[in-house]
Amino acid sequence: MTFEDLKKDETVFRFLSPMPRPVREKIENESFYPCANRYVAFLEKFGDEVIYRVWAFKKTKTYGLQTREVMRSILGEKGLIYRDMYLNYMGGYKVIYKASNGSSSSWYGYSYYAYDESDFGKWAWTDKIGVGVEVINKELLEDTKFKYSGYNGMSSLLKWMEIYSEYPQVEFLGKLGFEPSKKLLKKAAKDKAFCKYLAKVEKPNNNINAICYAYDHDMSIEEAGRILMERQELGRKFRGCPEIKKAGIDLNKAYKYIYSQKNCSVPSYEDYIIACVGLKLDLKDTKNAFPKDFKRMHDTRVAQWKVKKNKTKKKDFAKAAEKYLQFEMQGETYSIIIPHNINDLAFEGASLHHCVADMGYDGKMIAGTSFIAFVRKNKSLKDPFVTVEFSVEQKSVLQIHGEYNSTPEKEVRDFVAAWGKKVSKEMRKKKCITA
Repeated sequence: MTFEDLKKDETVFRFLSPMPRPVREKIENESFYPCANRYVAFLEKFGDEVIYRVWAFKKTKTYGLQTREVMRSILGEKGLIYRDMYLNYMGGYKVIYKASNGSSSSWYGYSYYAYDESDFGKWAWTDKIGVGVEVINKELLEDTKFKYSGYNGMSSLLKWMEIYSEYPQVEFLGKLGFEPSKKLLKKAAKDKAFCKYLAKVEKPNNNINAICYAYDHDMSIEEAGRILMERQELGRKFRGCPEIKKAGIDLNKAYKYIYSQKNCSVPSYEDYIIACVGLKLDLKDTKNAFPKDFKRMHDTRVAQWKVKKNKTKKKDFAKAAEKYLQFEMQGETYSIIIPHNINDLAFEGASLHHCVADMGYDGKMIAGTSFIAFVRKNKSLKDPFVTVEFSVEQKSVLQIHGEYNSTPEKEVRDFVAAWGKKVSKEMRKKKCITA
């Protein structure tokens, strides 16, 4: 009996009892979380085959204890049949216990097949489903062809027996406490020294890729895991940077280069490459992509890129400021002045001890989302007094701060409020002010 038979005729399981007594006792003695699905698996022998059965159960105030057999499989075969389940990627596997449970005639979600009330009770076939299930009678395996499978509970019983049917050597991994892995089995079959290495691994549930990498490069599994994580990080960053992809930097060469340099890491190499891209250097030239003295070239390129960015930013800021010069105003006691360049923000922030120069207000002004204005006393127009942020999007004053982010006196606030209304009126009259 195989799953080819099951797909043709689901009634091949008709000999199975509704619910074995051990399953019922397990469910009845189980402590419950409200409305949370729990699962239990039970093994039954049928000739030379072992049948794997799964029940879902939960208890609610409305319906009390509900149980439902939802999966059946043959150990060693790939796939299973299931019913009244669907996969909600936000909430995991859901079970429908009664056709009348739903608020409507249909249930929606990501599923292996479209589920509605008319499907209730029907079995469907799939080659993969990911519910983790406790098997309450694993001792049954001792009397079957799976006696020497080495199953240690580290993985799904279905997955373990599927691999065991193809690779009986998985028993070796089971005795050492590993999860079943075709990659480990294939490597162990080719390299006897690797078998001895696996026997010495202290934490067998470690990442399989890290174990293989540690063996191949003669390092600790922890160090191998870190390197592989950094490789993934570098790969993601490279794939997300069109300029780097266009330059054609080989990831494997980048990995080897990073680990060959004393003062190089994934973040610092990324900073270096971004600086090179910004400076429009040819990264196809290995002298640029992989400099011999990384630290010296990193510091040089990053500094050059910062200077270039600042020059560009200063020009963009000055250009943006020109749009807002029309909103300068002089009153009887106070005046509103628009900063002409980024250095004006730096002087204002340093003098009044607040963050106008450090929290991206220059970028907002360049982007056209808001702009900065200075309030000055007419008697001393060069001395910082109060700083204002005006929202171009909302057409209103967002912030008004004096020294150490203090709140200005009412007279100043009233002056700024009157100015803000005037600016808002002008903006609405001209319909828009954009970057």
